[in-house]
Amino acid sequence: MILHLIETGGPGGAEQMLLRLAEEYRRRGIEQIVCLRKEGWLAGEVRRRNLPLVISPLGRLPDLAWLRRMRGIALEKGVSGIHAHEFAMNVRGGLLASRLRVPCVATVHGRGYFDEKLSRRLAYRLTSRTTRLVAVSEDILRQLVSAAGVSRKRVRVLANGVDVERFAFDPEKRRRVRAGFGFSDQDVLLGSVGSYYPVKGHRHLVAAMKTLVETFSRVRLVLAGQGPLAEDLRKQAAALGLASRVQVTGYVEDTGGLLSALDLFVLPSLSEGQPLALLEAGANGRCIVASRVGGVPEILTDRENALLVEPGSADLLAQALAHLIANRSERERLGANAERTIRCHWSIRSVADRYLELLLPDPDLKKSGLEQARD
Repeated sequence: MILHLIETGGPGGAEQMLLRLAEEYRRRGIEQIVCLRKEGWLAGEVRRRNLPLVISPLGRLPDLAWLRRMRGIALEKGVSGIHAHEFAMNVRGGLLASRLRVPCVATVHGRGYFDEKLSRRLAYRLTSRTTRLVAVSEDILRQLVSAAGVSRKRVRVLANGVDVERFAFDPEKRRRVRAGFGFSDQDVLLGSVGSYYPVKGHRHLVAAMKTLVETFSRVRLVLAGQGPLAEDLRKQAAALGLASRVQVTGYVEDTGGLLSALDLFVLPSLSEGQPLALLEAGANGRCIVASRVGGVPEILTDRENALLVEPGSADLLAQALAHLIANRSERERLGANAERTIRCHWSIRSVADRYLELLLPDPDLKKSGLEQARD
């Protein structure tokens, strides 16, 4: 029995990764329970998948009331391993695991939040001694070592993964989604999937569109996600005279369908851990333009399977996008190479295998899970 812990409610990369691992573990017959601190999008998705769910609000660390409550639940359910995500649950997961004497894996998805306060840096140093600390990219590992002072030997890099079949290109979905937006086959559709926060760099992509439309009359942009800047992005597009060309859609349930509809996927982020949307776009065979930040260069290589640009520059984004809009054969080459890369190296099955090696102390359970992965 694996206990999943996460403090955030999504939808975002960490929450999506939890769901995909849970789906893969269930496919292998491994029992699980998910603990969240509050209701929200992720709670609904957990229930929709018929996974056992506990809502347990958090207090201030060391949060003894939460630990007592969760220890009782874990003992009742027979929890044999804990997988925690994000700071608050990473720390609590380590404390809970030490009381239960079971393994705990604590995954760090982003690079910024552990160096905000001295208390957080100290907490991660302590957590690294009682848990199996995982960074989703080499870039995050370096930040844990340099900013938080965690020993290098206590961190393992284990990248995110994607269900490559689920996100494979679907020509029927491409036709249907483009028709739903009112786009024709002649339109060149750019798109980005990510929460509407400043760090995602959407405003630079919208600004780049102002340059692109001067040369390419059929270029369009779709921004899918959720967050506080949605209305700001709409206002920016309107102020630039792009209201009819830029659609800020909000959250899109069928990400695979949206990706299939795109001609170019753009990741204009100012900072990243290891972006799940990038893996999904690659699995879909989309041509990708992305900022050279965080774990992005660990996934893609400039001019081999994507175009990578320096972050925070609308001009550089516009130049890269203009080159690809004008060169369909280059788009197709980069997209095909990206798909091969993701399918070979970033599948959810291989990621689940490596997590199970850390999570399951019982050799029989581990053997069963890994054998089913090969079926």
